[in-house]
Amino acid sequence: MDNEDDSGNQNQPHRDDPGETLGEFQVPYSTTGLAWDGEMMWGICANDRLWACDLQLERVIFDIWIDDRPNAITFHDGNLWVISSFGNVVGSPLDRYNLQGELLERIDLRSQFDLGMTSDDNGNLLIQNQNDGLIWVYSTETREFTDIRVDYANAIGGAEIASIEWVSEHTDGQ
Repeated sequence: MDNEDDSGNQNQPHRDDPGETLGEFQVPYSTTGLAWDGEMMWGICANDRLWACDLQLERVIFDIWIDDRPNAITFHDGNLWVISSFGNVVGSPLDRYNLQGELLERIDLRSQFDLGMTSDDNGNLLIQNQNDGLIWVYSTETREFTDIRVDYANAIGGAEIASIEWVSEHTDGQ
């Protein structure tokens, strides 16, 4: 296969066009969050479900009932981290699941977090709080919030965002 781009340069990686749909298939629920573990796409939905799709087979292979109406999910250090916004009225629960869907740990964050979560390369979860317009940094090592807060609301002119994603680095052109 000749891998030549429009300018005649050979050995360039094939890239999809921005916004191009690469594939799609039906999942059983309305999704409130997605996370990629390197093999499967995991999803959560507000009606208490955690599910996983094998993208090669294009089918759901895990479908598990979980508590507290999950609202955000991320994959970090071999585990799925799920935050719920409708659990405890005092604070949102942060749950850690293994890749078999078993609950390993529940942490009461003592504050309400409602949208968006991702993980960085340093063992932190970045959790969006729409109430104060900040992204809070939570250490998975110490199981405590750090002093770092990112004021995203001012950076985007007060607009609402529904999810966040950590990108370690970009190569030129990406």
